[in-house]
Amino acid sequence: MTEEARIVCPLCPLACDDVIVNSSGQLMVDGCEIASQFTMSSDRGDTDSVLASLPKRPWQVVTTGADLVTARSLLDLQASSQIDLAIESDPSVEAMLQSASRDGMIAATLAEVATRSDLIWLIGNAEQAYPRIAQKLRLNSAASPHVIRQQSISAEQLAAIASNPQELWQDSSYASLLIGPGAFLTGEEAISSTMVSRLTRLRNETARATTLTMDAAATLRSVSLWTRNHIPGDSQDISVDVRLGTPISTHAAPAKIQIGGHDPGPDQADAYIASSIAGLHKQSMIIRGDGSISLALSTPIASDLSSSSAVLQRLLSQHF
Repeated sequence: MTEEARIVCPLCPLACDDVIVNSSGQLMVDGCEIASQFTMSSDRGDTDSVLASLPKRPWQVVTTGADLVTARSLLDLQASSQIDLAIESDPSVEAMLQSASRDGMIAATLAEVATRSDLIWLIGNAEQAYPRIAQKLRLNSAASPHVIRQQSISAEQLAAIASNPQELWQDSSYASLLIGPGAFLTGEEAISSTMVSRLTRLRNETARATTLTMDAAATLRSVSLWTRNHIPGDSQDISVDVRLGTPISTHAAPAKIQIGGHDPGPDQADAYIASSIAGLHKQSMIIRGDGSISLALSTPIASDLSSSSAVLQRLLSQHF
């Protein structure tokens, strides 16, 4: 590329549409460590040896999310029994999504929370996981709503709030609960997410209350529902053969091969293969993490790298 280009950023569920890519391929945006520290990794490890060690069965493939084109390819591979696809998600975020699927949820979009809320309760690491969430919610503006920040919450604390909800809601007429990664204690995610949903439903008997959860796999889940009428399961307690994209954390299960994303090193992937990224090197589209809007992904940076799904298909054809 020879000129600066404004793009939809594909690197986190916020999908910011004001990121600039300069002539050298550097991403420029205020207030985002993910974009400012973005670099492409190079191939690492003895891929042929690792490939030979993989089982002669459908591979366990995990990803934190995928664009539309990649999602369709992965679902086709799963339908043909070449892979078993799973979504790698934070347990608290996954619990909220499961609760919504099971019981329904009074949810809101980023824009609704930003323009209507007079109370925003942030639980978990949303501001670390999505560095520009405060900007999107206008938390630093002169008209900022009252904000409660809480690193995590236990089921016992939620039960106490349920018995005396006025301590939480105060005098708000429109409260929003944003559940980020790590919001609930380990082992309490299911019950805590259910209690959050019930709290918001009860509040809506007298005032407005909504929940907001950013889902990195919103596109993949949606495409799976459209085309297969199901959603891939989560990646807990499985042995990962191949990971597409950056691991969700340094505590993620190790993979034999990682394709694309940031190279996590040999402790989390025996071999790494670089691939192109939709929105930087390939055209596609994504659904923003709040599920409210579809965004086109452009190709501001020239690259000869294959897509992650094309690399996966090549490895499968070599192995079977």
